[in-house]
Amino acid sequence: MVPWSPLKPAPGAAPTLLVVPPGTVACASNDLAARFTGVEGLTGGQLIGGFVFSDRSGAPCEVSGTPPVHLLSASGAQLKVRPGPDLVGNPPSVPVLLLPGLAASGAGAARSGQAWLALTWPALDLAAGGTTCSPTPAVAGSVVFEVSPGGVRVPVTVPASSLHSGSIAPCHGVLGVSPFQAVAPNPKLPLLGARLMAPSSVVAGRALHYRVVLTNRSKVAVDLANTCAAYLESLGGGTGAESVKVVREYQLNCAAAPTLLPGASVTFAMVLGTPKGAPHIRAVLGWGLVPWSGFVIGNLEVSAQVKIT
Repeated sequence: MVPWSPLKPAPGAAPTLLVVPPGTVACASNDLAARFTGVEGLTGGQLIGGFVFSDRSGAPCEVSGTPPVHLLSASGAQLKVRPGPDLVGNPPSVPVLLLPGLAASGAGAARSGQAWLALTWPALDLAAGGTTCSPTPAVAGSVVFEVSPGGVRVPVTVPASSLHSGSIAPCHGVLGVSPFQAVAPNPKLPLLGARLMAPSSVVAGRALHYRVVLTNRSKVAVDLANTCAAYLESLGGGTGAESVKVVREYQLNCAAAPTLLPGASVTFAMVLGTPKGAPHIRAVLGWGLVPWSGFVIGNLEVSAQVKIT
């Protein structure tokens, strides 16, 4: 296991995102095309679904923030949803430049000049200890993102490879939405997968020790020492006075990491301090590489439920 070290991110470790020129107009709903990239499983009974947005207007435009989201049934009826935590590690909300000529259709990761965001939801009844959700949640037939004016409707067609993770059917309607995110040009690392292993609880004021396993899912070896990346980790949950939010950014301890052959994995030790006197609540531990969208959506944003005692 690679030991943890509080390394500051190296200058230029993350690829530069496209700059939004002054005067760029905001994208309207009829400027955008979108596609659903499928569902993947997170830890703690949570699921994540990714969406890629493209500019079809013929001129650059920008999106920003977290759009209101509506789930519709197959017949078009609106399903009841309520806000849930964003489980992709609290990525920053910044303007994202969309370039025309990049089709939203097709498979694969998003490209520079497109935007993406993620929906996250519980597949189980977490309030009841992770039991089967009752009543059975309704399955979304489409998703509507409100982009003024109007809205962008995305039919939810789950790829066959994702069927094991189910469809968009949030337990008790709890739905988290990430902000629009930019896609980094020329990502530094090939396709990686991430898995988070964390304790079920941590004492307020003490360090939370956990592990992240990175797996090389590509067909080429990855020299981590020469293609090192920064990461963000966060711990958040609760509301008002009974809430906590901690976000830290570090560099992976790549000097102590091996070269990853195709299919090989490496485990990194992680440490995140918790505030002294933090409320005793159930929080979400999030972890993700920087930049958020430099990799296949959903592969490198992982989370787990941790109870603060």
